[in-house]
Amino acid sequence: MEVYIEYVLIDNMVINYLIIVLSLKMLKLEQKVYRILLASAVGTLFAFVMPLINLSGVLLFIFKMLVGLIIVLFVLNKQQLKHLMRFYLAFLMFTFVMGGVCFAFIYVLTGEVSGTTYSLDVPVGLLLLIVVLWTRFVLKLIKAIQKRHTQTYYIYEMNLTLRKKNIKINAYLDTGNLLVDVSTSKPIIIVNFAKVIDDFNNDEIRAVLTGNTSELNFEDVHFEEFRAMSTSGKMIVLKPKSVVINELNKDLTKEVMVALSIKPLTKEGGFDALIGPKVLSGG
Repeated sequence: MEVYIEYVLIDNMVINYLIIVLSLKMLKLEQKVYRILLASAVGTLFAFVMPLINLSGVLLFIFKMLVGLIIVLFVLNKQQLKHLMRFYLAFLMFTFVMGGVCFAFIYVLTGEVSGTTYSLDVPVGLLLLIVVLWTRFVLKLIKAIQKRHTQTYYIYEMNLTLRKKNIKINAYLDTGNLLVDVSTSKPIIIVNFAKVIDDFNNDEIRAVLTGNTSELNFEDVHFEEFRAMSTSGKMIVLKPKSVVINELNKDLTKEVMVALSIKPLTKEGGFDALIGPKVLSGG
């Protein structure tokens, strides 16, 4: 069998690096580049040694598993060793998937797949380009899933009544939101005005948009300046008729004030209110 050394070096170094990066991102672990490069180089070294070792079947499989474990040990520092098993499993998973991507690409180009990619007439640069593009896609997918998971964890379903209409709203727990109404000393829930606009008549809508509190028939209504997440500026603050956090079965009506935000709270959607830790703890 004819093996091109430069193919082995470039291909293994790049693919090992990408597999390690994917595994780290999946587990939300950070690591210095030099450790990733060192571990990739160790994997590449074993790729050179592998054809010289006369092993087959179960013994070859066990040897490859041990090589993967050695690579993982070069990646993780002492503080991260508690994640050893999870990282090892993630590394093996991405190794198998990456191999499948490479073989699938080669099969599309040549119509056949042999035991090694290096003896095939496939440009290594093109193969690595496909691998890099696939890695970018998976990284974005991991990021999207993690973001979705985090947002879901911090989103509470809330029933809000300002006057007559009971509106179901998703409220995002902003841990940095420690806003307190100066006039009443109660924590603030910031609500997207567009979500509750049906509870206001035309004159009141105009009053909210212009900041004219005298035309609003609400208890304790006043103007105050806030800053939280993506929204800031002066907002109208009023006392709600009813506020209930459904998951906690918690009635916060007497404990909070509501601020109306003219600007959307998020460009991506998913929630229309911001609550802080003080809201959940009742002040």
